Amino acid sequence: MTLAALSADHVDHDDDGLITVAEARAAIRVSSPVLAAAFAPLIDRPVLADAVQVELGALETLISAVDAQRVNRSADRRGDPWLYFYEDFLTVYDPEERRQAGVYFTPIDVVRAMTRMTDQILVERFGRRLGFADPQVVTLDPATGTGTFPLAVIESAVRRAVQARGPAGEPQAAANLSRNLHAFELLPGPYSVAHLRITQRLRALSSGEIGAARVVLTDTLESPLGGSDQHEFFGDAETLAQEQERARQVKLDQHVTVVIGNPPYRRVERQSEGRGTGGWVVDGRVPGRTDERSLFADIYDVANANTIFSHIANLYNLYVYFWRWALWKAFEAHGDGPGVVAFITGSSWLTGPGFIGLRQLVRELCDEAWVLDLGGDNRGAHPEENVFAIETPVAVVILVRDGATDRSRPAQIHYRRIRGTTEQKLTAMRELADSESPLTGEWIEPATDWFAPFVPSTGDAQWAALPLLSDIFPWQQPGCKFGRTWPIAPTIEMLEARWRSFAAAPISDKPDLFFTASSGRNIHTSVGRLGRLADTDAETEHQPISRYGYRSFDRQWAFQDPRLTNLERPSLWQSVSNQQIFMCSLLTGRISSGPALTVSAHVPDLHFYRGSYGGKDVIPLYRDASARVPNITAGFLDALATEIGIPSPSPEDMASYAYAILSSLAYQERFAGALETPGLRLPITTDADLWQEAVDLGGQLLWLHTYAERFQDPSRNQGTHVPQVEGVEWAQPVTTIPADPTAIVYDPDAQELRVGDGLISGVRSDVWDFSVTGMQVIQKWLGYRTSAPPGRASTSSSALDRMRPSDWPDEWNDELLDLVRVLTRTLDLQPLASDLLTRICDGPLVDSESLPTPSDRERKPPATEHAPTFDFG
Repeated sequence: MTLAALSADHVDHDDDGLITVAEARAAIRVSSPVLAAAFAPLIDRPVLADAVQVELGALETLISAVDAQRVNRSADRRGDPWLYFYEDFLTVYDPEERRQAGVYFTPIDVVRAMTRMTDQILVERFGRRLGFADPQVVTLDPATGTGTFPLAVIESAVRRAVQARGPAGEPQAAANLSRNLHAFELLPGPYSVAHLRITQRLRALSSGEIGAARVVLTDTLESPLGGSDQHEFFGDAETLAQEQERARQVKLDQHVTVVIGNPPYRRVERQSEGRGTGGWVVDGRVPGRTDERSLFADIYDVANANTIFSHIANLYNLYVYFWRWALWKAFEAHGDGPGVVAFITGSSWLTGPGFIGLRQLVRELCDEAWVLDLGGDNRGAHPEENVFAIETPVAVVILVRDGATDRSRPAQIHYRRIRGTTEQKLTAMRELADSESPLTGEWIEPATDWFAPFVPSTGDAQWAALPLLSDIFPWQQPGCKFGRTWPIAPTIEMLEARWRSFAAAPISDKPDLFFTASSGRNIHTSVGRLGRLADTDAETEHQPISRYGYRSFDRQWAFQDPRLTNLERPSLWQSVSNQQIFMCSLLTGRISSGPALTVSAHVPDLHFYRGSYGGKDVIPLYRDASARVPNITAGFLDALATEIGIPSPSPEDMASYAYAILSSLAYQERFAGALETPGLRLPITTDADLWQEAVDLGGQLLWLHTYAERFQDPSRNQGTHVPQVEGVEWAQPVTTIPADPTAIVYDPDAQELRVGDGLISGVRSDVWDFSVTGMQVIQKWLGYRTSAPPGRASTSSSALDRMRPSDWPDEWNDELLDLVRVLTRTLDLQPLASDLLTRICDGPLVDSESLPTPSDRERKPPATEHAPTFDFG
């Protein structure tokens, strides 16, 4: 109705001052028959119309009050106000729907830069003098939203046509675009706006001599195969069926030169069905293929063969599906090209290990690619402003195939990083849009390996020669993922109380208490030989409660019960022993200030290292509970002994050396630039004395950071307890547990930490500020020990998460003192660690070329005794 009021010349046919639903439908039937057909249930079914007559009356009154001329004359500082209409509406009306649907308007500066770069490719590489306006160029935006990209394509085409042909180029370009410019949109709201604006613009350029824009209401990822028999439909049903037939024809038969746009970014579950999911890309038969493999299989199978499940899970994202669909449509569906795919997209696929199949496919199908990395990670180690109102980094990626692609040669990748504030990034995009040659200039070429990231390494040759930590300790995997917070707690008693409440609850209440995510285990899931949680009652005993590495320097407790987890990582649990340690980092993400490596004596959580961004980040020292099979590449220790001139070191020596270097605060400071590219590298000295010095220091740090549970050595005064630190003590006891983090106050001048009504003295400022890649350790530790639910638990729907300690347990008094003591001792050792790192790096180092590399078997987790069974009945 809004569309009718704003786009038609005369909607109120009877001039009674009220625009009715029937009048709105009549007004848009010619220009937008699909939207007109959508009115059918309200007009043609009196029973339904009567049921909502009050609501319809209010809507008709509201729409009738719209001043159409004023709205159409309005301006927005961001550009055409119509382009922002739907985003602004959802921001107020339903922000969650806006997030779920990915409704984020692409800044016009980014759109203009992308269309300008694509235009240059069409003209200079493909020889299409009119660019987008060329009659041989067909353009498709597969997720058009309110039509931002098609409108930019129109402006680019008109500008090029006028330059090449003069004033008559404008209507000539519009005529070509009316046939060759296509757009898909899933949501009716933005579809309406896009249809209106693109139609209006083309008609204005051609003096109204062309029909409606080729904007189709459809799910791009739905199958293009099959179709409806039109004779089976009539009236509005026929109109809607014709719309789907138009979509099918474009998807299957229309040769497309350029696929351009901003695909939605949203994680989806593999098992999800319906509109807006992976659909045909994931499960459908591909025309022309002799096998039954889907498009998605081309990237999934490569990842499945070369990485682990947790990384593969990242592929289940709408933007990945759109990438695969666009690659097929532009480069495979209609021969060898030429073609262009230009998307602004989530940038995780540029470097993430789970996306190696997508990167390989791009390198196979394309001749050249340009990557404009706009960054914008607002949740990571280095917060940065984004060009969107989102927290994850984005990039502009433009892929080109010229029609003679050699799939045996990887495509050439050009990379450029744009940094700064949002405005600085948009200024850089404006400069590209206005440039005569936007594809030349400051571009870097990353590695050409098939799986390699599209981002160049930030380290120098010396850095590249250092062995990767992941090549020394080849088995890395994610930590345990519960998927719910209540099975983890700082005390055993709290877990026992939560279990009693859950087990005794009637089965009707158990699903809400359990908290079942959109996928994964539920109360009916069978795991191994354990009974279903649905069958528990007040007499049911819980499974063992074990120490659990929840966060760096924070030992909590958790049920050792796979039924309560989404992914329990059985290979980690079965490797636990008194000799096992689990080193943790961000091996596939960026780290910042603080230690690059931390450690747990107990099975770590998925987000152990810094409280978020867990991935393939846990490195066990041993592959088995008997500590007979070290997680160290075969032959590595012997080769290292030869290089240094020492007896073959023990696995503990190797871990100690690595920990001395990588947990040093100086390591991140020295190699901050190189660490912009994920992956820890270890400088290994060839000096036997320096080697032993590092082993001794690392052993001491491992002893401290495991709270004296590991690496005990009486000969070095490494006993069974964390050592005392003079002055660090309770000055006043805690008698009332802090209500929330506001009851925790640090006084840097007095070096006192107030915890509720308790007080600890001797807490230095550097100890209080100690952080692990942005996670402040003491504040985080204390945040989990208040009476208010912390983090995700604060918004949980489960009553179990609201079960919190009412008192400050006595054991927390020692645990908090131990935490302060461990950090104090750690910081006292940093000058020694820094000096040691300098002396090692200034001397001769072991080159990675002289060391063995791990086998595929060594990189995989050890086999578990039994795989869990699932019953989702």
